[in-house]
Amino acid sequence: MIRQTKVLVVGQGLAGSVLAVKLLQNNIPFLLINDPSGVTSSKVAGGIINPIIFRHLTMSWRAKELWTTSSAFYSNFDKRKNTNTFNYTKIVRVFNESEQQKWSAKIKSPLFNQFLKLEDQVVLTHLPVETPFGFGTVDPAAWLDTASFLDAANDDLKKNDCVINESLDHKQLIIEPNRVFYKNISAEFVVFCEGHHLKSNPWFGHVPLQPVKGELLTIEANLPDFRMIINGDVFILPLGNGRFKIGSTYDWNDETELPTEAARESLLQKLRKILKSEVQVVDHQAGTRPAIADRKPVADFHPVTKNLLVMNGLGSKGVMIAPFLADYVIKRILGENEIDAEIDISRFNRFLT
Repeated sequence: MIRQTKVLVVGQGLAGSVLAVKLLQNNIPFLLINDPSGVTSSKVAGGIINPIIFRHLTMSWRAKELWTTSSAFYSNFDKRKNTNTFNYTKIVRVFNESEQQKWSAKIKSPLFNQFLKLEDQVVLTHLPVETPFGFGTVDPAAWLDTASFLDAANDDLKKNDCVINESLDHKQLIIEPNRVFYKNISAEFVVFCEGHHLKSNPWFGHVPLQPVKGELLTIEANLPDFRMIINGDVFILPLGNGRFKIGSTYDWNDETELPTEAARESLLQKLRKILKSEVQVVDHQAGTRPAIADRKPVADFHPVTKNLLVMNGLGSKGVMIAPFLADYVIKRILGENEIDAEIDISRFNRFLT
């Protein structure tokens, strides 16, 4: 028996899950196909929503718009599901030698002063944190417990009989002008949310992904309770009960999902520079982020095959970008919005063969 649907979503990482939740909320018929045994970067991500890029002290791409969209989506999801996956917080940035002066200058700009603060109300004196050059705060900020969010979203989808647990075989997709067939499924559109595996996609392999591996540690430490995220060369994210997530590394050459001893030691070495406390590593995880060379995501129809779409390239800002991108994909499917040139796939047409 053929299962008729409007949209077939491929992949159940953060991008695919957020898109599926949005499709469900908009009463758009869909099915989601995913190999549950696969490792995704979403499952191990820090999940921090930070509108600032600390490395260059610049605003993230569309920071204000994406902050508004993402915070509304995740907080509303928690209210509807009675979960606690999304948490408002502050990020305390521990300055290096040259950063305080730059930070003070940026605060004077209307572009930055919504998020950047130099204030005394965040007290670190009760924590063994080294701040020889001072610190500033990013407020508002947030973090998403991505693993819990993905579990809660999956529960929703299973209740609605939307999930097919298997690996997609691209060769079995039969594409006709107005429909796409896959085994016993007939859909109007297919949206590929395959993360860094998009490199092997027969239709979207020309998208210039630059996958970047990230590794994180979970540690235990005897520290006073605190709620904010501390960020120096690494971030310290409190999980409760004396546990903290420490991250993250960026490796552009290793696309495996295997944790490495070199990354573990690098994270601990950077942690020791700002935190003067004994710690014990209780977990070590790795995942590969799907980044794109120009650091912007892509969400669009295939240039030739107009019933296939892609939603990818969310990179390290995936939690903040995913809800906005899902809205855009849905509007494109429904024919309700104009093309957004910054995320349009036509910018990669030169790579088509």
